[in-house]
Amino acid sequence: MIYDIVKYIAFSFFGMLIVFPISFVDIAFVSEHKDGIIWWVLILHTIVIILSDTLAAFIGYSFSEKLKRLFVRKKKKNDIEKSHKRIEKWGTFGFYMFAASPLPITIAVYYAGAIKYKIRPFLIAVFFGRLTKYIIYSAAIYYGIEIIEYIKP
Repeated sequence: MIYDIVKYIAFSFFGMLIVFPISFVDIAFVSEHKDGIIWWVLILHTIVIILSDTLAAFIGYSFSEKLKRLFVRKKKKNDIEKSHKRIEKWGTFGFYMFAASPLPITIAVYYAGAIKYKIRPFLIAVFFGRLTKYIIYSAAIYYGIEIIEYIKP
């Protein structure tokens, strides 16, 4: 049990702070619960993942000021202005949708920090986006197992 919690925290921080094309937390979460459901364990894992993802997003956001200096030199001013317009258009809802998607959120975290997006709305969007995502995952795991058990001869 403690091992699982530490594993989720480590995967969350590792996956949030380093850019990967897949989310290790998602894979670990789904594979951990594929054989059966103990509800309180599923809820505990969900809470740990959501809180550690939000904390990792805060750390990544804070760290991105140094990264900004690295990337701004390589980008054209026109590209940066286009990105700012998109953020102005979608704002917190855009960050929420990105956090709720199965895509890794690392780039969005670094971008939000680099443009100094308001941290409170950003972290709220990450928290509720991850909450939405893992509620959907939990329901899919639970009902998927129920359907498989019903179908089995």
